[in-house]
Amino acid sequence: MKQIFLLAVSVLMVSAGSSFADSGADIFTKKCKTCHDTPGSGKTKLGPDLATSKMTEDQFVKQVMNGSEWAGRPAKMAGFEMKKMMPIKGITDADVKAVYKFAKGGK
Repeated sequence: MKQIFLLAVSVLMVSAGSSFADSGADIFTKKCKTCHDTPGSGKTKLGPDLATSKMTEDQFVKQVMNGSEWAGRPAKMAGFEMKKMMPIKGITDADVKAVYKFAKGGK
């Protein structure tokens, strides 16, 4: 009986955590939209259209978490001069990966 109770509580905790997690689109709107237009729009603001970025997911995470200061950072991507970017505060690697997936056409 105790094992069933613990299993039920564990399932509830996992499902509650995932239901409260923001989607890539939500995180983009809260953290990225000020400088980047909606992915796929072809428009640029301060930063490029993330849908056309040639960055790998790993490079994307480094750019967002470290700003412009990381080893191996390309000087130019897709004809867009890379500008200085501050690290984004209050965001996790998982959040950044969700934004990357959203920008590349995921949800």
